[in-house]
This record gives sequence, C-alpha cells and structure tokens, in this order.
Amino acid sequence: MLTDSRNTLRSQRRPGSNVDEHRVQTLLSHPRARAFLMLDESALLLLNANSTSASLDMSVASAMLYKQLHGIWAVTEAKARMIPLVFFCGQHREWGDAYGWPLALALSLLLQLGDKLGDYGADTLGAVFDDFAPDDVGSIVVAFGKLIAVLPQTVIVTLVVDGLRCFEHPPERQRGMVQVIEGLTSTYDAGSRARLKFLFTNSTRVAFVEHLFSRDAGEVLDMPRDPRPSGRW
Repeated sequence: MLTDSRNTLRSQRRPGSNVDEHRVQTLLSHPRARAFLMLDESALLLLNANSTSASLDMSVASAMLYKQLHGIWAVTEAKARMIPLVFFCGQHREWGDAYGWPLALALSLLLQLGDKLGDYGADTLGAVFDDFAPDDVGSIVVAFGKLIAVLPQTVIVTLVVDGLRCFEHPPERQRGMVQVIEGLTSTYDAGSRARLKFLFTNSTRVAFVEHLFSRDAGEVLDMPRDPRPSGRW
C-alpha cells in the first residue's frame, strides 16, 4: 500500500527517530542495489540490511528504493506502463491490525495489481476473481500469478515487500509468510513478458525464507554490518 511507503518516509523526520541517514544512503548506493534499480531487465532480490532489529534504516531505504525505481522507469520508459505494488509489514505488526497477517499481505498485492490492470487482461481479471478463495493464501498467490502472466512487455511491475520478519511469529504466521513469498518467487521464476522488479527486504537476516532465493544467481544480498564511509565499496 502506498500509504505504508509514505508513512515510512515520514518516520525518519519524527523526533527520536532511530534512522541512521548515512546508513540509508549507504544501502541505496550499494552496486547491487543500483543494478537492481537501473538494469533494463527483470530482477529478484532479497536484501538483508544487517542492522539492529529495531532499526528503521532498511524500511526507509526500501521506501526510497521504491520511489526511485518508480521515478527512474517513468522517465526512461515513456512508452512503458508502471504497476507499483508495495507492502510494509512493519506498519502492520500489531495483532489488532487487519493487515497484520500474510493472507492480508497476499490479498493486498492482488488487489493492488487488479486495480492497476486497466485494459490489460480485463477478461482474465473477471475470470480470476470468480475463481479464487479470498480466505486462502495459496489461491490468492495463484490468482496473482495468472494476472502477471497476461501483462504485455510494455509493462514494468515493481513490487516491494519490507520487514519480512515482522510476520515471523507466531508459527502459523511464519508458515503463511513462507507460502506468500514462495508464491511470489514462483511467479517470478515462471517468467513474464512484462518486466518484473521484485524486492524483499528486512533490517536483519530472514533465515526462514532464504531457501526461496538463489545465492548462486545473485538473488540474496547481505549488507556489511559496518559499511564503508560515504557508501564506497
């Protein structure tokens, strides 16, 4: 949800904020992060900021990456259509939050995508929503994949899910989170005519979903705990 991104960016200006702006800029300037932003190809990345669990550095960097990603491709691809999808788990960690479960995360991404389809796959949209169970994570991620599959090559889908460990506990929430991330990475792996930029981030290592990404393929980026000054690598 775009409101999540705006709220996260506002957090760095609040009194007592624990955001390290130098570290945020260092995260944004990492060569792998820059490549994710700039290369004219689909990309999948799990980014571990390797900071403290209470730090908002990664979330602020994720919001800024999302904003930059959207801005860069909106300018350089005048004929392309951007479809931005975003969810910040840290904004919904409380038990009473209606969006505080993986089911809500998956449904939010599906509804964001469906809302932005426009004329693309209008027939598919109706069929998908007639044939899925809104209370079943597996059904939702399958529907998400079906909508991605009908997008043409003129579309760029930018997806950012931040704060994965906020949905790590209790065990049933973790299981649901694994199912959502597995569904999204499977959608990416299935290929698409559209360009897909899928970014998953957390302030600390997210061991419970790392197996869904390939280190050999460069899909996991562990930031150093003490990055070099001024973002030099």
